[in-house]
Amino acid sequence: MLGNPKLLDELLEFKIENCDEQIINNLGKYLNDPENVPNLKIEVVENASTACKCMIMWITGSYNFYHVNKKVKPKKAALAASEAEVKQLSAKLAEKQKSLKAAVDKVDALNNELQATIRYKERLEREYEECSKQLERAVKLIESLGGEKGRWGELANYS
Repeated sequence: MLGNPKLLDELLEFKIENCDEQIINNLGKYLNDPENVPNLKIEVVENASTACKCMIMWITGSYNFYHVNKKVKPKKAALAASEAEVKQLSAKLAEKQKSLKAAVDKVDALNNELQATIRYKERLEREYEECSKQLERAVKLIESLGGEKGRWGELANYS
């Protein structure tokens, strides 16, 4: 096995997460076997072979990674689902905010129109009051000049 020239490439390309559960269980039986545990300690293996030390470190690391990844994988899937939901909800929120802005703009425009209409109404009321007062004064003037009509007629005929 150590004489295999492609061993390093095979180890680098090896995907532990794609391993069969049965293989990992068998590896676990070997790694956790009370007879093997003392012989698989890094210090013991290092005395025998530096290359074997690296292999044991890689094997135990891969074994541990498999179990950690097994717990993390559903969490990653849940995270991806949550992120997709957040993206979808963010799009809906942006759409609702756009609708809200359009509604607020419409309300603002209507409020501006209302204020302009109120100012126009107030101006018309002031003009009405002024015209009413002028009409009142004109009626009083005409009434007070009613007696003068005959005199003016005489003066006009007299001339």
